[in-house]
Amino acid sequence: MQLQQATAQDVANLKREIEQLKVKQDQMATDNAKAIEQLKAKLEDTTRLLAKVSEQSAVPKASPPPAASTQSPQARMRPQAPPPRRHYYPPRWQYYDDEW
Repeated sequence: MQLQQATAQDVANLKREIEQLKVKQDQMATDNAKAIEQLKAKLEDTTRLLAKVSEQSAVPKASPPPAASTQSPQARMRPQAPPPRRHYYPPRWQYYDDEW
């Protein structure tokens, strides 16, 4: 008789724990569904913003007209003087005496 009562008590405890697990599982499913909806909304926002940024960067920017040259056509046709030559310094090894 005592064994039956103990077994019945164990079965009752297991039923309670199973019900608690079911409640927790339902809560987790609800939380997951909310999280999925939030992620979908964020994804839509991100997609919308990305499309907006892409659209803005695709619009060509107006460039200013080229500046008119202040030189006369003859001056532009004259050959330019070559750049001044640098002074040539011999390598350092030439400064030393080879004889020791």
